[in-house]
Amino acid sequence: MKKNLILPLRLLLIAVLIAAVALTFASCGNGVGTETKETAAKTETAAATESGAGTESGTATESGTEAETEPVEIEKIEVGSGAKTVTVKVVKDKSVTEITLHTDKDNLADALLEHELVEGSESEYGLFITSVNGVAAEENYFWSLEQNGEMLMTGASTTPVSDGEGFEFVYTKIEY
Repeated sequence: MKKNLILPLRLLLIAVLIAAVALTFASCGNGVGTETKETAAKTETAAATESGAGTESGTATESGTEAETEPVEIEKIEVGSGAKTVTVKVVKDKSVTEITLHTDKDNLADALLEHELVEGSESEYGLFITSVNGVAAEENYFWSLEQNGEMLMTGASTTPVSDGEGFEFVYTKIEY
């Protein structure tokens, strides 16, 4: 009688193992699609880094809770005339606008306001930027002012500008 139970138990065990493997692959998108997407993202990041796209450091941009690959769409704008040349990258989702700004202003807010590149309201702490390059921050988002991939601890009104400097405005989700 024991021999009669061994074969069905082995078959049941094999069926359970096959089901577990199938569920594992199904939850990973069959493994193939996920690997292809990751490979494509890595390839896109490498290509963008080689071409100089994205942030100054050429690394992935942190926006919201997930790291995104390098932006795909890059628009370049050049405005103003002045002794200082400042680069301002506006990063939202997978698009980047790189603004080359020529100015004689001493702080970033004044240089941006001079060419109507930002909008906001004045407060006791300086300009509170609500819109960058015509894109208003929606509810639960803000424009993070960064330099070399690090969020600045100063606002645009108190951030001095020097010739050759670069800044980024990154569209960022507020995390609670």
